[in-house]
Amino acid sequence: MPSKSPDDLLEPDALKDARPVLRGEGSRDALPPTRLASTAYVTFTVPTTVQIPRTITPQTDPQTAEYAVRAFYGVTYSWHNHQDGDGVLATRDTIQAVVTALMESGAVTVLYEDAKHEQTARTLYPSAVMLTEEHYVACKAYCTFRQRTQTFRLDRMRCVHPVTFPGEVAAA
Repeated sequence: MPSKSPDDLLEPDALKDARPVLRGEGSRDALPPTRLASTAYVTFTVPTTVQIPRTITPQTDPQTAEYAVRAFYGVTYSWHNHQDGDGVLATRDTIQAVVTALMESGAVTVLYEDAKHEQTARTLYPSAVMLTEEHYVACKAYCTFRQRTQTFRLDRMRCVHPVTFPGEVAAA
């Protein structure tokens, strides 16, 4: 039985939405691909679907966690941009900082504003980051201020900084 080439294995439907991207070297990028046959290659960008869980835990694959940061921000921005909310959203940097602390078993210090608009400084050890049914990003974390595990909405975090210890800081 003859072996199949990679071209034989491609399904025509898989490439129907594909866009070729021609690449070459230096200023020759603008030349037709037939003149660059020895140095050009074609990359197909095929639309894909990535399923991202609503809850990210320390056991989540790091690449999925990275996708979740972008997806959670995108969902909250799109949803709350079209609603009559207060207009305050969790920033991408806030989501990234909390997810990084989660994945590295670290902590963040935050200035948190509760529902009564009272602000307190808290150190949080996240155990999960999730997208709520109301399209807010929240984290379940141990709070050293209250000395218990609570759920915190990231859009109420006014300032977020990773907690570092002397051994983690590079020598200047």
